[in-house]
Amino acid sequence: MQVYRGDTHLHTRNSPDAFSLGNMNLSQADAYRFARGQALRAHNGMQVPLRRPLDFLVVSDHAEYLSGHFRYTINDTLVMNTDVAARWREAQTSGDQLSIVLDFSDSIDSDHKVDIPVFSKSVQQEIWRDVAKTSDEYYETGKFTTLTGYEWTAMRDSNNLHRVVVFADDLAKTGQVAPFSGQDSIDPRDLWRWLAAYEAKTG
Repeated sequence: MQVYRGDTHLHTRNSPDAFSLGNMNLSQADAYRFARGQALRAHNGMQVPLRRPLDFLVVSDHAEYLSGHFRYTINDTLVMNTDVAARWREAQTSGDQLSIVLDFSDSIDSDHKVDIPVFSKSVQQEIWRDVAKTSDEYYETGKFTTLTGYEWTAMRDSNNLHRVVVFADDLAKTGQVAPFSGQDSIDPRDLWRWLAAYEAKTG
């Protein structure tokens, strides 16, 4: 039996929670380089390597506002013309930085989600295609396996419900959709139905 070492739940600056908690620099590509054994500079300035490189990695950033907070801070035109960015600019102007952070959790909470704007499907899909493309670029046949994935997250009465979605496909198939997130529905049965539709669409 061959045993492989890897990680199926890793967040980068593309995740709103990781970004708001201080990871404002380390990207999806950095995660793959680190997993393959390259030393990275942590936020405290230390050079950090893995003692033993991984065989596979799923970078499973939150689908909800995927890459949005990072792109907002660098004035990425893809997100700056959205209702979400307008809301965040207004909060920033009024000094309410906390509400920008809380929009992530509130948008997937059964008590708040109806009041909060989200990115359009076209914006989500363009961001997602970039995620899938990066995953494909770091795949090394027989050496290092990247699996494109994301985390669907919901909060039912403030209780976390997480599901990591992992695809067997490359950009040609995964890029045909935008990820189904907790902002679409906080019922996991709707996620299962979306996955069945994805399977039917792509084969």
